[in-house]
Amino acid sequence: MLYEVGAFKFLTPGVPSFNVTPLAWNMKANLLFMETPGAVGFSTGPTNSSDDEATYDHLLALTAFLARFPTQRKNDLYLAGHGYAGILAPMLGKAISIRNQNPFYLKINFKGNSRCYLGLLLGNPCTDPSECYVGKNYKNSAAHYEYLFNHAFMTDQSWNQFRGACSIGYDSDICAQRRQQIDKLFDSTNSSAYNIYEKCYKAAGNPICEDESAILTVLNDDGFQTALHVTNGNFSVCNQNVSDNYVGNPQGSYSIIKELLAAKKYKIVRCCVNLVRLLWRSLQRRSIGRY
Repeated sequence: MLYEVGAFKFLTPGVPSFNVTPLAWNMKANLLFMETPGAVGFSTGPTNSSDDEATYDHLLALTAFLARFPTQRKNDLYLAGHGYAGILAPMLGKAISIRNQNPFYLKINFKGNSRCYLGLLLGNPCTDPSECYVGKNYKNSAAHYEYLFNHAFMTDQSWNQFRGACSIGYDSDICAQRRQQIDKLFDSTNSSAYNIYEKCYKAAGNPICEDESAILTVLNDDGFQTALHVTNGNFSVCNQNVSDNYVGNPQGSYSIIKELLAAKKYKIVRCCVNLVRLLWRSLQRRSIGRY
């Protein structure tokens, strides 16, 4: 809501004031943001959860939303997200596909159309737990360093040295040394690991890549919480208790994606900058109701 594809954007980094984003996706399509697991964001729930429970909760929330807003049932549904959505979105897509086979259930129009024929939009996704889980002792996963290499933040020599060192073991001393060297070099570029196309800004001489101070000031404001009927109390950037008690699907989503593609009803698109621009233009040509 306050970052990335959301409707609002902070005017100045570190300052708790924001404005309407002129190119927000909700200007051309209906957006329904879904939080996971239940104890994060504006949601409440147990701090122990799993991929299976999150998928079930998402399916219940989506069907409840369509039951309450029946005019949205005719619209095509695209499941979009980045990072860990590469696992959860395909799992939800499969759950929807199975549910739609029951003639007594409300159908969810998860199929796309002849112009875009998209079902899943995945940006820089994790599709295997090893790409997402790095453990308490690691800053980044092995997939992170491969990503840096593929985007010219590492030389061929550095990449080969990393692969050789970490093939012994990701928790080995020589791998840790190589990872620290790469981290230090990447930090010197003043780039954000979450958006390498934008630079971090500096506050008191320290690089700030993710503006946490402004968002926390807004979310913890009493007036803001009252306006949104939020009763969760104090917000923080991360909830380590939720993270430590979350159970991921050890099989990831590779097999699910293959299954959806084999059904020949859906197409999965891994988003990049140019694709997002093309999709945005296609949405501009369509007449879509929005909230």
